[in-house]
Amino acid sequence: MAMSYTGVNYPRLDKFNEQLEKLANENDLEQTLVGMDRSGHLITKAQFEKKYGSWGNTLTLGFSSKLGFSGPSKDGEGETFESYERNLQRCIEHYRNKVRLMDRRVSKQVEALPSQFSLATTVNMATELSEAPSKPFQNRAFNSPVVAMPEFTEGGLKTLLDFLASTSTQDSISSRSDIMMMYSLDHENMVKLYKLANNPAEGDATTEKKTLQILHTTYSEARKSLSHAPVQVKDEALNTLDVVLETCSVHGESFERSTNRKRYPSSLNNPSMTTGDLDSREYKLESLPAEVNACLTGNLERAARAQAKEGPSSSFEKLLHPDDPAAKETPKLKKVSFIKDRFVDMQVVESRDLGTATAMATGAPMYGMEDFSTSFRCYCRLAGKIHPLTVTAVFDGHNGDMNRHDNAGQEPARLAASKLHETFKERMEEQNSGDVTRVGVYNAMAVTPVDLDREKSFQMQGSTALFATVLGNQLWVSNVGDCRAFMVREDGSCQPLTEDARLFSEDPEFAGDPEHAKEPFNAILHERSGQLVYHPVRSKDGTHIKAQGPSAPYAVSSASSLGDHNQDGILTARGVVTHVPLESGDANSFLVLCSDGATEEASTAQMMELINTLKSEKPDITPGELAANILYYTYTAGSKDNITVTVLPLNMMSRQF
Repeated sequence: MAMSYTGVNYPRLDKFNEQLEKLANENDLEQTLVGMDRSGHLITKAQFEKKYGSWGNTLTLGFSSKLGFSGPSKDGEGETFESYERNLQRCIEHYRNKVRLMDRRVSKQVEALPSQFSLATTVNMATELSEAPSKPFQNRAFNSPVVAMPEFTEGGLKTLLDFLASTSTQDSISSRSDIMMMYSLDHENMVKLYKLANNPAEGDATTEKKTLQILHTTYSEARKSLSHAPVQVKDEALNTLDVVLETCSVHGESFERSTNRKRYPSSLNNPSMTTGDLDSREYKLESLPAEVNACLTGNLERAARAQAKEGPSSSFEKLLHPDDPAAKETPKLKKVSFIKDRFVDMQVVESRDLGTATAMATGAPMYGMEDFSTSFRCYCRLAGKIHPLTVTAVFDGHNGDMNRHDNAGQEPARLAASKLHETFKERMEEQNSGDVTRVGVYNAMAVTPVDLDREKSFQMQGSTALFATVLGNQLWVSNVGDCRAFMVREDGSCQPLTEDARLFSEDPEFAGDPEHAKEPFNAILHERSGQLVYHPVRSKDGTHIKAQGPSAPYAVSSASSLGDHNQDGILTARGVVTHVPLESGDANSFLVLCSDGATEEASTAQMMELINTLKSEKPDITPGELAANILYYTYTAGSKDNITVTVLPLNMMSRQF
């Protein structure tokens, strides 16, 4: 059985034909109407009326009941026979998409489906479907999404390539990498052409020709500007001040902000600032290299200190160093690509285009999966040249509404993941239209999450945002929230790249220090009239400190977040940006990004020990094997949160195409 989006179990075509043959032998072909129930069983209209009764829906209230008025017959789930007819219509459409009747290689005009089906019509359609050639590669690989282009499947991409080959001219789109470039440069028309190639019924020859012409023109122009050399990032001042910056003042403090700002998507009940003040602070930009370099150096040092200070997880430690002598001799590398048990549903997704591998598992929360990951190649026009930048990201959604257990936190994470490509591209091009500068890249990485935060109002839901890219010989990371990033160097050493966004206790009763008011997120909280909230038991050791806005109904664990707009603007959505120059020895290094489901049961040092052990056991270990094993061990150690682990070789991030 194949479950449709309508909740109907479509039977296999051979089982469908068996049911149809039985009905055809017992009923008049021309006069008998037929439909399908939710279980995938065919039923005639006469059988439906006999089973559920033409008076089964008699109105029982007031005047109507006395007159014996009735509505159409309905089954036990309130479905009418018209609903059954719609089910059958969608089932036929489902079969059509599984065979080559909708394929360009079958020169047959496919008629629109009727709203009502006689047995004769249904038999004719079933015969046609049964005789049509099947589409090839109907397997998991064929239907799996293309990581870098999530609207595409591998099978659909192959069909698109075949179509382009049949219409190709000199200097036209013809390869997988060409399609990826056009997906980035003209997303709307590339997706339109993909749909036209895979389902010609959606368009006509004129639409197809026009779309192809637009894409080929853009492609031809892009090829002339495509750079085949790495991006050179200059350590110079921003040279487009009059375009992207303007001076503003908030509470007597003057600074520069972006001229391109999205307004805060919610009302603000905060005595210390207006929405205009908040937007100015969130969209603060830098213009001088000295200021940016100081921020980058300070952020990287804080990341190193924070990850080094973490205490080890005792449960993870037992997995690394078991007491059982026999277990000590067992290799740590697990051959695992899919786990399914009562609580966890884990799988690994690898991208052949980008080299990324992401392992994700639901863990054991009462809600479903709220993590999202995305990886893509973004073709940015920087300093007059088009440069392909590989971007990988992890988003961890959360829900503050304890009355909802429907993974409501998924929506802000999903939306941010879907909008990252266009938002990042726009900011990178805006800030680096003259020269590509460290200041421009820093500004783009810092305010891209602010743009994502303003896509939609989320009162009680929010998300973290962690993304990374390589420009030339420089690795850049932007972080909002408590996801984690670190670089594993070829020699086995670790370069921490992020600090979990957290609040520090300022109360000595809760292992705090008043000086902690100067810590970055504490300072932002006080500046925006937020307050620290301590748990009488869990906060005794200085942890589990929460933040609460002036009129917010509850406190949140976040110190920075996308969403959570009912907190009156006390949580910043600005990315904390770090930057690491890459050396020749980093060619075989790789990047690890993970959600807090992994760090809940493993410190960075413990994950590094596991990684180095796995690499020693298998020197040619793949990113997929590493991601799957990190997830497997953190889950086995006891993590009860959603877990996402992405591994990406740095040589794949810095490749030019």
